[in-house]
Amino acid sequence: MSRPSAAKGFGGSAKRNRNVAVGRPVRKRTDENSVFRSHQTLYQQHVLPCMHQGNLSQAEPILKLLAQSKTEVAEVYRDLADLYESHQRLDEARACRELWLSHPSEEESELLSQAEAAVRLDRSQLAATLFETLLKRDPTEYASRIAVIRQLILQECFLDARSRIESWFGETSDSVVNELLSICAVELQQSELACLLAQACLQEGSSAVAHAVLAAALHQQSRESEAFGHVNSAMALCSDPQFMPWPVSRLLAWVCLDQNRLEQAEQLLGQARLDQPLSRHLLDQWGELQLLRGNWTDGFRYRSISRSADLSLPSADAFAIDGPPGTASEDRPLILASDGTLGDALLFSRYAPWIAALLGRPVHLYVQPPVLNLLRDSYQSPIEVYPIGKLETRDSELTLPMQDAAAVFGACDRHPVLAEPRLKADSVLVDFWRQTLGLEDGERLIGINWNGSALQSSRERLSSDIPLHAFEPLSRLPGVRFVSLQKGFGAEQLRDCPFVNRFVSCQKQVSKEVRLESMAALTTLCEWVICDDSGPAHLAGGLRCPTILLLPERAGWRWGTLCSRSSWYPSLHLLRRSRSKGWNELMLEACDVLASERITT
Repeated sequence: MSRPSAAKGFGGSAKRNRNVAVGRPVRKRTDENSVFRSHQTLYQQHVLPCMHQGNLSQAEPILKLLAQSKTEVAEVYRDLADLYESHQRLDEARACRELWLSHPSEEESELLSQAEAAVRLDRSQLAATLFETLLKRDPTEYASRIAVIRQLILQECFLDARSRIESWFGETSDSVVNELLSICAVELQQSELACLLAQACLQEGSSAVAHAVLAAALHQQSRESEAFGHVNSAMALCSDPQFMPWPVSRLLAWVCLDQNRLEQAEQLLGQARLDQPLSRHLLDQWGELQLLRGNWTDGFRYRSISRSADLSLPSADAFAIDGPPGTASEDRPLILASDGTLGDALLFSRYAPWIAALLGRPVHLYVQPPVLNLLRDSYQSPIEVYPIGKLETRDSELTLPMQDAAAVFGACDRHPVLAEPRLKADSVLVDFWRQTLGLEDGERLIGINWNGSALQSSRERLSSDIPLHAFEPLSRLPGVRFVSLQKGFGAEQLRDCPFVNRFVSCQKQVSKEVRLESMAALTTLCEWVICDDSGPAHLAGGLRCPTILLLPERAGWRWGTLCSRSSWYPSLHLLRRSRSKGWNELMLEACDVLASERITT
């Protein structure tokens, strides 16, 4: 079965009547009009009758004659392309199809077909020109306006599409217009408006697009059960689930991916990318899917490509020394610039010594100030660490975003050595905190953290924050002494904690300490760290400290979907919430892990 066009994914225009005579001979210069009219007459008299009889082959001689005369009648090239394709003369068919696209038809339905064909062929500039030509011929014509809006949506120009809808149509009950506006609304995160518009469309009749919009909008509102109901409704309305039209596949793919329904997400993303192979949004989602499946190198590559200006990725060879030993080229450092969270800076900094050894050139890390001293403690020459504010752009050809190192050079699935963390705590600070903690013989220190930053919490749809009181079962274990690694948002819960007496006596001093290098020293003194999905998990894992990471139902790509161990931090145990298992049940599992590791007596 042939794949539906992108335009049909919106409920699409009706099938064109290819037997309609070529339109009115206008907009031709006077000296060309007579030639065009004569060609048009020949086409009408000799080609259309054959087409009506279903025998286009009989018109092949006159079509070739018109083509040899370089006719401006676009339909000539279209018909020749169809003939050549039917005879498997594919190179000639492609050449005629190009000529068809380069000759805008005088008949508006045919011009719309040309524009939509250009979209399917990823000829965005040509498509835009054809759509604008269509609109100029009749600025008030409904079909022309709808076609232009569809093209803008396909190019992910949602603000522009919404503006055109509002300007051209205002408030309307037209279901086609409202469907297009609902797509813009959900893509622009206006979930309430998207729901209202999609529901209005469904009152007019069943629509896979409206159900897909509702699925995405309800998912944005964390109404996940309702959202997945509309996923099923949208798929049921598609005649062939293997070939789901755009934008249904695009909208449903995001819902399924975010709900960790990876098999469905893969199928839907594959279909959506056929219609939008250059979509940054879909490339990023495809990369996330690969990361969730543990295909680290491929996942990082897709995500890096989605962020690049020209949708490309440099090869590792581009950073190799390009001169003989002892030349200036050998001394120029490769710059890895932190472009993510503090946790990502800790995670990807391990690339610096490995790349330095691989390329034989110095590597300079440019990072956020909080991690500066810790990384300086962890790496020696030829690694140098600088604040990100000091980064200059003049050496941009040797500058790489830190996360892109995994895309360019490969990740731990290709190079197992990269699975080994490289962070080190300052030995002087370790000694200081060992004396300050003053643990008694037999006491076992457990570091805990329960909240991410306020900014992180505001971005999460499913919170990874854990209420402090959920740690209470751990406080009953014999010999356990807590040290809170919590900073900022969430630290106030300590004031009303029912087991505050189980924290170290110097907890107030610890709480005032905000330097990451001090937190690293404290972490190395912990027999275990038990924490939420936030920076302390990366810090503890990077220091190889035994850690239990408590994850929400759906965690980010760093932790996969089902695994109980981390590919990046071998010392981490991953425990995951589920519909039947809350934080309290997860904490009991953590107690079991401690018992199995002989932490309890």
